[in-house]
Amino acid sequence: MSNTFDNNTILSEDQMDKLNYDQTIVMWPVILFMLILFVTGLIGNSLVIAVYTTKHNATASNISMLGLAVVDILSCIIIHPYIVYKLTHQYNQVWVTTCKIFEFFNHASLGVSMGILFAIAFDRYRAICYPHRLGFAFYTFRNLLIFSVVHGIVISLPLLYFYGARTILKKVEHTKFKTYMCDYGDEHQGTTIFKLFSLFVMLGFTCLVISMSILYCKVGATIYRTKRVRPTTITIGVSPQTSTSQTPACSTGTEMSVKAISGVNKFPVPVLNPVQTSTLPSGPSPHKAAKMLFLVTAVFLLSWLPFWIIRITRIVVPNFWMNKSNFGTVVEALFTHLFYLNNAINPFIYAVMNKRFREDLSLLVRKLRRSLT
Repeated sequence: MSNTFDNNTILSEDQMDKLNYDQTIVMWPVILFMLILFVTGLIGNSLVIAVYTTKHNATASNISMLGLAVVDILSCIIIHPYIVYKLTHQYNQVWVTTCKIFEFFNHASLGVSMGILFAIAFDRYRAICYPHRLGFAFYTFRNLLIFSVVHGIVISLPLLYFYGARTILKKVEHTKFKTYMCDYGDEHQGTTIFKLFSLFVMLGFTCLVISMSILYCKVGATIYRTKRVRPTTITIGVSPQTSTSQTPACSTGTEMSVKAISGVNKFPVPVLNPVQTSTLPSGPSPHKAAKMLFLVTAVFLLSWLPFWIIRITRIVVPNFWMNKSNFGTVVEALFTHLFYLNNAINPFIYAVMNKRFREDLSLLVRKLRRSLT
């Protein structure tokens, strides 16, 4: 594709390089932000993978954190260098095939991450609100993860068709010339099929956000109720006669009735609800895992909020924030790239909120030090 002025003069490669260089100088905060995320995400997610691939107990929490780490490290390796390259070549993005492939990976990773987070929310809802109904919960969670991967890939396939080089007019010294950006191609802008696809993606994203919000609200309400219930002490009499006990099913697990015949050697027995019993040495507290994974989900959704606000505003008001200063351009770019924070932030959340992860990480570091000395 050629870049020409309105008066049919050709924009030389030197002129194009000069424009790209000037814009790179303006966008250096965004480029630095992406490079920091690349380095921290690469190191942090590598540590998460190293920790959880050595785990012998395949719990839902461990698998979900490992799955997110794999998606994030692939995004850091594949997507982040591509984004940095785009930021340093903003006016001549004419590599159509490369654009299609990388944008497909970019959106597929988003779809897979969203699916994993929904699977996590559903698993925490089941574990906290219905602790007695385990059944095939692990297999259900595994199937949800598999569906998340397939769904993320399939839903991103149309982007291989829609993405291409979008023509944008750039004005310099009262002269306009064409530039090209990797985006939805000119031939698809405003078409019915493109609008339907965009609406489908937006509705799908909104439905997942609402579903996860409802599930975590129910989880939070259940944890709040169970925290208010103190352990109850009952007395059981041991006798040669037969004693019977019944435990009715309950969604919160806070009630337990025991019917016993009095006899010799009475002793008190504390009755705990399932959330309280989960803090015993037999396993970690599920509500602590729920809080940590909820924070991971909250950070993910909040980091996407500025992007969607700007995108929806641009749809409603096409000329919104068109004549921006350099500062405004940087601020908008930071907002629209903020969601890449998800590829690097999760290991820090695990380190702060998961004591077991900190212990495993310390053990891993000690092993590495011994192997290097």
